[in-house]
Amino acid sequence: MLLLFACTASPVDSPEETSPDSDGLALDDSSPPVARADLVINEFMAWNTDSLRLEDDSSPDWIELYNRGEEAVDLAGWWLSDSSEEPYRHALPPDLGPIEPGGFVLLYVDASEAAGHVDFQLSKDGDEILLSAPSGVAEDWIAFEAQAQDIAAARSPDGEETWIFVPGGTPGASNGQR
Repeated sequence: MLLLFACTASPVDSPEETSPDSDGLALDDSSPPVARADLVINEFMAWNTDSLRLEDDSSPDWIELYNRGEEAVDLAGWWLSDSSEEPYRHALPPDLGPIEPGGFVLLYVDASEAAGHVDFQLSKDGDEILLSAPSGVAEDWIAFEAQAQDIAAARSPDGEETWIFVPGGTPGASNGQR
């Protein structure tokens, strides 16, 4: 069984003072959602073996971000993490953006520090993904339980609150209306 929980836009502590208020397996109801975020986690795959291969023949897990707003989003100061206890694990490089309205950014999750890669890993047995804005607000948070091999979790349509599971996924492209 694949389970997924999501919460959009809730406050987190500053990078110097982080404290979790979620175990990563359910919605974080202790902080009510705030303004609807423009930049969201749109799709991810936590157990990629054959769905996406890089030039070096590696098959990293991946996270896709999507700008559902009406203005470009500059990635300078944004953070991505696999832990609500450490929301500031990976600073998004500003050279990936700005992300235009309706645009996507695909990040490879393989503990590499190479451009376009995220320096942590997702667990196929269950984990969480946290996207934090420069303001210190957690703009998007996804917690998931064990994932199936080469199956992506994706918002459908892009940027909306409904999640579906997509064999092979649609990394870097629209999830469409499914």
